[in-house]
Amino acid sequence: MSALQYHAKQAPGIWHNNPALVQLLGLSPLLAVSTSLANGLALGLASLIVLVLASLTVALSQHLHSSQWRFVFYMFVLAVFTTLIDNFLQRFYYPLYRELGIYVPLISCNMALLLHLETRSLHKPVLNVLYSALVTGSGYLLAIVSFAAVRELLIEGQIGSNWMLLMPATMAQDSSMAANNSPEFSHFARLAPAALILLGLLLALKNAVLPTLQPLPDLNANTPVKRARVTGKIHAP
Repeated sequence: MSALQYHAKQAPGIWHNNPALVQLLGLSPLLAVSTSLANGLALGLASLIVLVLASLTVALSQHLHSSQWRFVFYMFVLAVFTTLIDNFLQRFYYPLYRELGIYVPLISCNMALLLHLETRSLHKPVLNVLYSALVTGSGYLLAIVSFAAVRELLIEGQIGSNWMLLMPATMAQDSSMAANNSPEFSHFARLAPAALILLGLLLALKNAVLPTLQPLPDLNANTPVKRARVTGKIHAP
């Protein structure tokens, strides 16, 4: 049993079974858009909404599709709700939509969401499916928001420098140009290598200060095989 299979079978949790900080899934958008708190909050909320709606759809329509084509159905459901979120952001939050870029459509390919649909949305009561989707999505939201806040603090020297992006385009002006003209506290923190280093430090701090509630067993250990003792007489045919 792999580490991914082990964590997938555990109960969902915001902290002890976090999809990003424990299962290490969905790291590409986390590393790419985490240059500001506004970007991380927006992408985390979008992922949470897509996960909840997709989980409920799969749970309510599991009798309508074949088990052999279930992953195709998962991708289709995720693509539908991701497209709705993408169009909504493009219509009402265009400056924010432009900042997030390709990573809004890529929500439909997030492995954390796909694995959750496979392990938490089939053959379970609807209320349990809703609860597990909210917990898993909140965990991913917490991870990306925390990481984005720390990274923006290193880049800009403050948190919430482009908070105007969270307001509808009809109520706020595009503040991206003003944010780009502001002096940076650390340019290196904006680069991809810095994001990887910061994520590694965050994971090390998490494991040192607040370890997981249920430690991962030795997955490479061989389980000893017990010899079966046969008693009685064996009669020849």
